[in-house]
Amino acid sequence: KEGDGDAEMKEESKEEVDAPSDDQGLPDAHKFDIGWQAAMWLLAEDGKRLQTLEKMLGATVKAKDSGKIRLQLKEGAPEAALKRAEQCVRAMASLRIGGTVEMYPLPDAKVETELFSVMDIPTTVDRGAIQGKEGKKVREYFAERGVIVAFASEGAKPEGAEEAEAEAARKKAEEPVIFEVGETVSVKYGAEWQDATVLELSDLIIKVKFGHDDSEEQCAKVNVKKKVEPPEEVEKLLLFGDLRGRLELEMSIMQLVEKKAEGYCTKLPDRPELENVKDGIGLTVLPLEKDGKYIPKLVGKGGSCRKRLVAMTSSALEFVGKKAYMVGTTEQRALLVALLKALQASDDNYMKVIPELFLQMSLQTGVHKDSFKAVVGDRRDNMKRIEDESIALVFVLDSGLAEATVSAPKAWKKMAVKEGSLVEVKIKGDWKAAMVVSVTDWGDSDDEEDETDGRVLKVKMADDETEATVPIKSAREKLEGEAAEQRKTEEDEVAKQKDLKTFVIIAPSEEARRACALRIAISAEVDKPGTYAKDASSPPPGSLGEGVAVEKRPLGEGEDWYCKDEAGTARLARAAWAAGCVIQLVEESLYYAGTEVARTMGAAFLKPLLSDSPGAMLGDELAESNKYFVSNDKKDNLTDEVVAKVESEFGVLIYSDDGASISGMEDSTRFVLCHRDEAVREKAVARLKELQEIAPVVDWEDYSSGTWGGGGGGGGGGGGWGEDKKWDDDKKEEKDDKKEEWGDKKEDKSWDDNKDEKKWGHDKWEEEAKKDEWGKKEEAPKEDWGKKDEWSKDSWDKKDDKKDDKSWDKKDDKSWDKKDDKSWDDKKDDKWGKKDDAWDKKDAWDTKEDKGNSWDTKEDKGNSWDTKEDKGNSWDTKEDK
Repeated sequence: KEGDGDAEMKEESKEEVDAPSDDQGLPDAHKFDIGWQAAMWLLAEDGKRLQTLEKMLGATVKAKDSGKIRLQLKEGAPEAALKRAEQCVRAMASLRIGGTVEMYPLPDAKVETELFSVMDIPTTVDRGAIQGKEGKKVREYFAERGVIVAFASEGAKPEGAEEAEAEAARKKAEEPVIFEVGETVSVKYGAEWQDATVLELSDLIIKVKFGHDDSEEQCAKVNVKKKVEPPEEVEKLLLFGDLRGRLELEMSIMQLVEKKAEGYCTKLPDRPELENVKDGIGLTVLPLEKDGKYIPKLVGKGGSCRKRLVAMTSSALEFVGKKAYMVGTTEQRALLVALLKALQASDDNYMKVIPELFLQMSLQTGVHKDSFKAVVGDRRDNMKRIEDESIALVFVLDSGLAEATVSAPKAWKKMAVKEGSLVEVKIKGDWKAAMVVSVTDWGDSDDEEDETDGRVLKVKMADDETEATVPIKSAREKLEGEAAEQRKTEEDEVAKQKDLKTFVIIAPSEEARRACALRIAISAEVDKPGTYAKDASSPPPGSLGEGVAVEKRPLGEGEDWYCKDEAGTARLARAAWAAGCVIQLVEESLYYAGTEVARTMGAAFLKPLLSDSPGAMLGDELAESNKYFVSNDKKDNLTDEVVAKVESEFGVLIYSDDGASISGMEDSTRFVLCHRDEAVREKAVARLKELQEIAPVVDWEDYSSGTWGGGGGGGGGGGGWGEDKKWDDDKKEEKDDKKEEWGDKKEDKSWDDNKDEKKWGHDKWEEEAKKDEWGKKEEAPKEDWGKKDEWSKDSWDKKDDKKDDKSWDKKDDKSWDKKDDKSWDDKKDDKWGKKDDAWDKKDAWDTKEDKGNSWDTKEDKGNSWDTKEDKGNSWDTKEDK
C-alpha cells in the first residue's frame, strides 16, 4: 500500500527517466526496468547483490534508483544469452519479496551447463513452502548456496505467437501415429474409450486385449489412439547460479516437494544425463535396498548419519522417496555409493571383507570380546556417539582380525617328512613331540574344501611311546632354541587375537581414524579398567601405537558443570583437538587418550575452559601458546563466531583472559592461542590480525522483514556440520508462522476475551479513563495507530542498547492475571488519586518502560485505550497494518 512518500519517489523517478541522464559508461547496453523498490534493494549494502550478478553473468550490470537497469555482456554474446541474463537479474530482484519472473514461453524442466535450471513443481505444493514468508527461504537459499530461485509466470505473448502455436499444433496432428506391440492404447468400444494392450499390428487392423475383461478384439486402426495421461498441473521454478549449487538445491527442493506431494518425485525419471554434466560434477540416483528399509539408519537420529556421510565424502546427499540422490564429483559420488551399500549390507554394520575402495581410508583396531557389548552399546548408541564425534563409520569385521592373521600360508603343505623325522602333532588341542613311523600318500585332491594334500602319518608319541595316525595338517616341524621361542610368541599373539573383536574404522583423514580408535579405547578402559592404562602389562595387540594409553583424571570441584551437555562436549573437543588427543567425560571423571605429552597438554589446554573467567596466570603457564593483544576498539570485530571460524580453520584453541588489564593495558584484550605446533599458532595469529580489521556482517533480515510479533533472534552462525536446515524446513516454517501470529488463543484471551471480566476492573477503568488524560480522544488521533514505523524505530533503537529486550511474545509469559498479585480489584478503593504511588512501585511496568515499550510513548502517540476498544484495533490487527 503506497504512502505519500512512495508517490513522491515515483514522481521523482519519472522526472529522472524523462530527463537526459548519465548512461553510466554503457551507452550500448541492454536496458530494462525492474521498478525503483527492486533497484534500491539491489543497490543496498554497497551494491553487493549487483556485484554477485556481475560475477555470475560475467557481465557489467548497473542500476539506478529509478529502477532502470543497464546490462552489457561480453562482446559477441548471443541474443539468447542476453535474454537469459535479463531473466537472472529480474529473478535476483524478486528475492526482495519472493516475487515471480515473467517469461514466454514457459520453459521445460531441464539443467543447463551454464547458469540456468528449471524445475516442475506440482501446483498442489504451496509456493510458500519453497519461497517462505515474503521470500525468506529464497533469500536463505541465495545466502547459503549462491543460487537465485524464483517462480516463473507466463508473460505476454509476442506478436505472431498464437499463429505459430496453432501451426505447430496442426503439424503435430498431421504426423502419422505409430503404435508398438505391448503399448497401452485407448480403443473406441461403442460410445466409450477403453484401455487396451496392443497384441498385433497390421496396416488397417490392430489386435488388442482389453484391460477390463481380458477379452481380445480386432479393431480398425482409426478407432485406436495413443493413451495420453492428463499432465499434472505444475509451476515452473527457475534456478540461476553455479552448477553444483543448482543441483544440490534441486535435490533439497525435491525432498521438500516429496513430503508435500508424496509420490510425485518418485515417478520422475532418473535422468542419467546428469551423471556427468561438467568437469565431473553431476548427480547420481541410487535405488535403496529392500524397498528403502534402511532409510532410518542412513539418515540417523537428527540426521546424524547423513551428516557424517556428507562430511566424509564432501558431497551432497538427500533421500527422496526410496532413492538416494547425490551431487558431487565422480570420485565423491563413487565413495558415497560404496558407503551407502556397505551400510545396507547388514543391520549391525558387520562386514565380511573390506572393499578395496576403503583400504586406503580404513584402520583396524580390536577390543576384547568381553568388552565388545559395552563399547558398542545398546542399539549401537555408544558407537554412534563415537562415530558422530569422530566423523567416521565403524564396521565389525565378521571374519575377525585373528582369522586374517592365522590365514597365513599353511606350513604343513611345504613340510618334508619321512620315516624317523621328529615332529610335533596336535592331540586334543596340544602340540606333543613324536617320531614318524611311516608316511602314506593318497595323492592330492582336486576338492577345494579338502585341506590335506593326501598324506597321512603314523607316529610314535615321545611321552608314552603310543602310536597314532594323523593327517599331515595336524603335524609340524619340531623346532629347538630361538626358533621354538619365536614360534611360542607368535602362538600367544594369535591366541590373544582370537579373543578380540575387530573394528574397521573408515574416515577420510588419518587424524579422524586415530581419534575414533582412541574413543573406542576409552570405552573399553571404562568397561575394564587397566586395559589401556599407561602401565598395562599386555594391552590388546597392535591397537593404539607406541606410547599411547588411556588415563583417568578426576575433576576438580565445580568443574563438572563445564564438561556436561553439548557445550561441555564442545569444550573438551576444542582442547583435545589442539593437543592432539581425545578427552571424554565419563560420570565424574575425565578420560584422556593419547601419548603422554598429548594427554598432559590436553589437560593444560582444558583448564582455562573450566571456569567463567580464566585468570592470566593459567595463560602465562601454558608453554604451547601464543599471546595476542587486540585494542578494544577492534575487539568487537572478533566476535565469538569469527573466533570459532579461526579455531575450526587451524585446529587451535582460542580464549581471552585478563592478561591485558593485569599488564596495565586497560584499552586492550589478550587472546591466548593454544596448539601443539608453533607454526600453526602463528598462522592463527596472522588470521586474527586480518579479521580484527573487518567489521563482521550482521544479517538483520529477521528484523527488517518481520513484524512486531516476530521475536528478536537476529543472525546466527552455522554449526560445524554446515547444517543445512533443509531436513526440517517445513517444521521451521510452521514454527515461524506460529511465532509471528498475534491472533493465538493466549493473546486473544489476554487482550480481548478478558476485557469484560470483572477481575480486570474494567468498569472502573472505563469510568476513570473518561476523567483521565488517557481518555481524551481529541488528543488521540486515530491515524496514529497506523504509525508503526515510528514505534518500530524507537523499539529497535533501544533494542540495540539492550540486547536482552523481551519481545511482546515473551510478555505473555507474565500474564496480566499474574499482575493481580497487587490486583486491580485491590486498588478499587484507592481510586486513581493514588495512581502515582502505584505506578512508582510497579517494577514490572518500569522494566517495560526501560526496554523501549514505554507507556508514556503510547500516551505521546495518542493511543487511547478507549480508541483501541472502539476501533477494535487490537495488537493483532496492528501487525497486519
